[in-house]
Amino acid sequence: MELKQVVLRQLLARDGYQSGEALAAEAGVSRNAVWKAICRLRKEGYLIESSSRLGYRLSSENDCLSAETVSKVLKGVARKCEITVFDTVDSTNTLLKQAAEEGAPEGTVFAAIQQTGGRGRLGRRFYSPPRTGLYFSLLLRPDQSATDALTLTALAAVAAARGIEVVTGCRVGIKWVNDLYWKDRKICGILTEGSVDLERSGLQWAVLGMGINLTSPEGGFPSDCAQKAGAVEETPVPGRRAALLGAVLNAFFEEYPRREEKRFLREYRNRSILIGRRVVPSDGSFPNGATAVGIDDGGGLILRGDDGEEKVLTSGEISIFWKGTFS
Repeated sequence: MELKQVVLRQLLARDGYQSGEALAAEAGVSRNAVWKAICRLRKEGYLIESSSRLGYRLSSENDCLSAETVSKVLKGVARKCEITVFDTVDSTNTLLKQAAEEGAPEGTVFAAIQQTGGRGRLGRRFYSPPRTGLYFSLLLRPDQSATDALTLTALAAVAAARGIEVVTGCRVGIKWVNDLYWKDRKICGILTEGSVDLERSGLQWAVLGMGINLTSPEGGFPSDCAQKAGAVEETPVPGRRAALLGAVLNAFFEEYPRREEKRFLREYRNRSILIGRRVVPSDGSFPNGATAVGIDDGGGLILRGDDGEEKVLTSGEISIFWKGTFS
């Protein structure tokens, strides 16, 4: 572990000032080495206050996303997560899929300050500008069939909704299968990708990618998503991204070990913004629209046509025929 990470962990462990002498003694280095580590942390964006009499402390205005700031809020099973934060990447999903093929363990998390090639379902772009959102991917190695992968996305959606509510107080809704909405605007997208073991027809690994818009970017969202995209908060709040990533991981791993019970599906249904609404599926099965009447135990969307015919949608897209407001 680099000295700057050791010093950062020491600063995170206590709220008040810590003397350079104490930091040096605990790290087993010189005070000058501690000072150089502080300088490197400041260059990375950490706000560190200093006093000639008292030493150093982290400012309460910090908004840095790092493995250390996230690990500080992890609980239970989520503490086993191995977190790496990158400044800029093409896509955290792309990077983590490569790591999965190379044997990275379950619970590996790649997060990024910004993505230059963030992706959503069906190859759509997910706008990922710096410091306005949370972008990360989680590696799983679940012992379950590939057909159950849809429930992993449902679990991720519930975990994201819980995390957002814990951190911001906003109760968001879920639009089947992978989008979260707040005040009729999409504030989160989830992309699940995986590799199938053909011998046992099970998942070899799955990567859950998530992008959450915390605040709107300066100048607004691009024209291709401006009509639909939204953000949870109006202005940035220090420490939000680290707190939110920790909260989402805590919520996810609270349910993941007992995922076969599918208790999270009750909350998924309760948060649905589709149940009872008129929708149009992209597969052409109900060209004149149908009513969304429920979510089955596999995470599929149950549609009912005007003639009473029902169909379970397990893939594809739907459009809301009548658009209301969820709050």
